Amino acid sequence: TRNVCSGEILQTLRYKKSLHNREDYLKTLELKTAELFALSCELGGMIGGLNRRSQLQLKQFGVSMGIAYQIYDDCLDIFGDEAQVGKSLGTDLATGKMTLPALIMLEQIPESEKNEIISKLFQWNGGQMNWLKDLLKQAQSLEGCVDVMQGYVDKSNTALIDLEQDGHGIALKKVISYLSQQISLLTY
Repeated sequence: TRNVCSGEILQTLRYKKSLHNREDYLKTLELKTAELFALSCELGGMIGGLNRRSQLQLKQFGVSMGIAYQIYDDCLDIFGDEAQVGKSLGTDLATGKMTLPALIMLEQIPESEKNEIISKLFQWNGGQMNWLKDLLKQAQSLEGCVDVMQGYVDKSNTALIDLEQDGHGIALKKVISYLSQQISLLTY
């Protein structure tokens, strides 16, 4: 609970005040979504009577899967289809949250253009989606996000290697497979 609250406070303190970088973004994910996934997985291992080593492997799976899932969700907010996603797109930007797609784009933008782009992002009104998608495509932001997500998916798989051998990781492998499939469907 403490970590999740810390992550929420960290995100709130950064709200439209300073532009955080990829490292800050990932730290926030670790303290929020990943912490919830990790705790859920670890507790599942405890309730299931697994040994401490297996519980910690489940926790590591949860951390990695939580980060991969949250990045996927952040990508859906920009690259998704409103009808399929079931919500308005661009809500993270509308609330002042800088997510990985925008951060990767900003890493690629020349310094001379950054302030203008940041200003537009912080004055998000939803009508700028085509402008943003053009910038994201030029910066290959989606490809960068997919690479990062795949790294966490790989870590999730690695965390389950021992659990797979005794049959405990089979259902979680299906979760990994499903998320990987969803990631592969993301497009500009």
